[in-house]
Amino acid sequence: MRTILLLTLAIVFTTSGCFTSNTPQDWSALLKPGSDEKDKSKLKGAPKLDIVGQSLGNSQEVSLSANDLLSRVAAMVGEQRFTSAARTVQRHPDAALEWLRADGTAPNREAAELIARVHDRQCLGSDAIQTWDQLTADRITNPAKYHEYREARQRFESSLPKGQVDFALDQKLAELAADLKSPLLEIDALQLEGTAHMLNERPLEAVAMFDRAATIAARISPYQATYLLLLRSDAERRAGDYAKADATWNQAVAQAGRMLIAEHPVMDPVLWERLGYLRPIEQAWPLEVIHQLHRADPLPGIELPDASVALTSDSPTNPAVAETVIWNAVGRWYLDRNHSQSALVAFKRAESAATTGRAQQWLRLRQARSLVQLDQTGPATAILVSLATDKASAANAAAHCVLGSLRLKNGQLQQGLGLLRKGIERDGNDWPQRAEAEADLGLAFLMSGEKTQGLRYLHQAQQRFSAQGDFEGLALALENEIAFLENSDGKADARAVKERLTEMERGR
Repeated sequence: MRTILLLTLAIVFTTSGCFTSNTPQDWSALLKPGSDEKDKSKLKGAPKLDIVGQSLGNSQEVSLSANDLLSRVAAMVGEQRFTSAARTVQRHPDAALEWLRADGTAPNREAAELIARVHDRQCLGSDAIQTWDQLTADRITNPAKYHEYREARQRFESSLPKGQVDFALDQKLAELAADLKSPLLEIDALQLEGTAHMLNERPLEAVAMFDRAATIAARISPYQATYLLLLRSDAERRAGDYAKADATWNQAVAQAGRMLIAEHPVMDPVLWERLGYLRPIEQAWPLEVIHQLHRADPLPGIELPDASVALTSDSPTNPAVAETVIWNAVGRWYLDRNHSQSALVAFKRAESAATTGRAQQWLRLRQARSLVQLDQTGPATAILVSLATDKASAANAAAHCVLGSLRLKNGQLQQGLGLLRKGIERDGNDWPQRAEAEADLGLAFLMSGEKTQGLRYLHQAQQRFSAQGDFEGLALALENEIAFLENSDGKADARAVKERLTEMERGR
């Protein structure tokens, strides 16, 4: 029982798009056996592009650890890619918080301060009584001041997996944090001590720790407060206070929903998985929260009651529809992180709950995209062909485009170009990831030697990315344009595009 609880707590308590590739590739080197000679001759003289397609990548990113996040951000800061670094931190608030809680200092001071500053902007309240930026600067400037707490925390964390709960609690982390007069460290210490009490099967003591931590977090970090409310709800349930546990879970869900519509939204798939995992059986998802999730990541085919009802009522929505919305959002956010296996599982869960064929079709398309990232091109192609050959499918045009991108990636230029054109020209309406498809079509035209058409579609895609606030998609499309221009007759134009991208990256 203790082992199971320990594993559960390790998962629950740790607050730890596009298919892209950053590896320069030569298109001609990607030709597979079976590509026709016409494609080979076309590709042989084509300019080298640094990206393999706009939206189909070659590798899956594993879940970022705190140190992985620091390394990635430090590399981007070194290249003066500040916007990309900030977006990486925003996409992984769990890893950012884990790193800030554990230490928050690094040899690269600029990277450490960027993580703290971006996390503050996204996850802290505007009137926070302490910020991670302030704490990080003080830790770097006065390391000796925090030495005792850091050492005690390391002993605490190393002892829990060994079952040495009493030894961990003997470190008196909360007292040390209080002496430092750091509310953020006090939250950290109380959360750790609450976890230890849970492992020691003392839920009432855990409730007290989590409650104290959540009270402090309410004046600083809505993000941490949400996790702490979840922990308190679980502890209350284990203590037998089911009514209070239900009320606390509802508080956590409401807070998580509000973070979706903040100026800098928190779209953390780990948090929403935990909310789903700990949802009391008798508790329905609030309608307002489902609206907030659906606005954050719309799924065609979903019908919800009028938003005004959601804002004035606590009435739940259809449970199946709620599950579809939630797991679609979780899957999309995992896909944006390139956590493809987690995305695939989430999309499958969403499809199993979906009540309309239209929603199921789009979810199958998203499963195919996840499979492509996992290098499972066979199963992905089977799904895409099924959608592309079904003329009544709402995802018909999009399926043609993803198939075209796959062919393009595999060096089959003519097939790729034909499928992409068919998809784009078949449906003039907007649909999810249309901008990526237009960018891929632009690349296909450029590789075919049709510069005017290629740049037209690439620029059209860039406008869509910009309007959607999709920095990663826009940056990748600009990189592709630069690569093409530098390897053709457009070196002067390439400099102008490069200046635009540089300016975007330096806009902190």
